[in-house]
Amino acid sequence: MKKFGKKFEEYQPVEVENVEISEKSAQVEDESEISKKTSKKKERDPKLEKKLEKELSTPIIEVAPAANVYQIPPDQQDLADFVKKTFSWFNFYVVELGLNVVVGREYQVPELLFKVGLRCDKERINAVAYDIAPKDETKYTKLLSGKVKVNLGITTFLEFIPIPLGEKISNLLSIDINPWEFEWGTTRYKIDAAGKMSYDIHWKIYKTDMVQGFNPTMIIRAKKEVQKIDANVKCIYKVKTSWYHLTSEIKSKEREIPIWPV
Repeated sequence: MKKFGKKFEEYQPVEVENVEISEKSAQVEDESEISKKTSKKKERDPKLEKKLEKELSTPIIEVAPAANVYQIPPDQQDLADFVKKTFSWFNFYVVELGLNVVVGREYQVPELLFKVGLRCDKERINAVAYDIAPKDETKYTKLLSGKVKVNLGITTFLEFIPIPLGEKISNLLSIDINPWEFEWGTTRYKIDAAGKMSYDIHWKIYKTDMVQGFNPTMIIRAKKEVQKIDANVKCIYKVKTSWYHLTSEIKSKEREIPIWPV
C-alpha cells in the first residue's frame, strides 16, 4: 500500500513502440554494412510530429484510480470517550484519494472542483464523511516562496488537524499512519470545502497561480452492516493558455474507486 502523504504513481506509463530485436542485430556487422545503415536518413513524418507536439502540450488532469485506506481499529484505546462509544454501531476508515496534474508550458489550471460521491451496499446515508481535509478554515494562503507543507494528523476526536513542521500535538491518535506529510504545490490559493456528515464531498480550489496535484482525504463513518463502499470521483477544471484566455469547463473521466473492502 502506498504510504499516506506520498504522491500517487502514474498509472499510464509510456510504452516503447516498434522495438524489434532480431538474430541478425545480435551478430557482429562489418564496417561497410554499418556505414550503409547510418548513412540513411530517417524520413520525417509531419503528421506524427504534429501529433506528438500536441500530446506534449496538452494538460493532463486525472483522478487516481486507487485510494489509500486505513481502518481505525475497533479496539482503539486512546479515542475520546464519546467517540469510542460509537464504535458499537460504526466503523471508521481514513481514506486518501489522489489527483494527478501535468501541464505543458503553455497552459495553467487556475481553478478546479474535485467531487466525491460515496456509495455503499445499504442506504447512502449509512456511509458519510465524518471529517475531511484539507478544510476551508483558512480561505487564503500566500507564501513568499516555497510550498505550503504541513503534517496532517488525526486527533483522538477523529478530526484532522494540520501540524506545522517541527511542532508536536499531544492529543494525536496512536495509529501507524499518524501523522503524515501533506503538501500543496502552490504559493497562493483559495479553497472551499464541504461535505462533513454527507455522502457528497467537494473541494474547490481557485484564485491560484496553478492547481497542482493533491490528495483529498476524509474519514468515512459507516454502519457496521455496510460491507461495501465505493467512491464516484471526478474533477471539473479550467485551463488558461499563455494568451490568458480561459477555456470552457472540461470534465475529467469519472472514476469508480473501491474503498472497502480493500
